[in-house]
Amino acid sequence: AEILGADDLDARGVEVACHFVEGRTRHALAEWADGADLVVMGARSGGAFGAALLGSVSGWLLHNVDRPMVVVPHHDGPTGTDAGSN
Repeated sequence: AEILGADDLDARGVEVACHFVEGRTRHALAEWADGADLVVMGARSGGAFGAALLGSVSGWLLHNVDRPMVVVPHHDGPTGTDAGSN
């Protein structure tokens, strides 16, 4: 597996947009997703039980947004630190 940053994706022709929006999370994300080609969200689990379920926001979006969507689970790196921070 390869971890790509925004610069890596831009070099490959993938446009990445990051926004900070105030409001109710589900509805704000649904509004932004309306114009997206693909929605990519992170999900953090709450332990063994949480790992079996999607987060409430990502689950709601999957059922209420008519766009392709990928939910990426939180993953600890081999040393127990967030893999994206290396």
